[in-house]
Amino acid sequence: MPGHLDLSRVHGVEMPIAEVVAAVIDGITSVPDAAATLMSRTPKPVHYSA
Repeated sequence: MPGHLDLSRVHGVEMPIAEVVAAVIDGITSVPDAAATLMSRTPKPVHYSA
């Protein structure tokens, strides 16, 4: 069964918080680096559909 990150990539949905949390859990990045990555992102509009 695919994970949430796999599904988000297939459908072109960005999940930056989930991506950095997964990277921290997997030992790919540190918490300070993850925070810096998120803080350096350019704000994007959020779209909701009902």
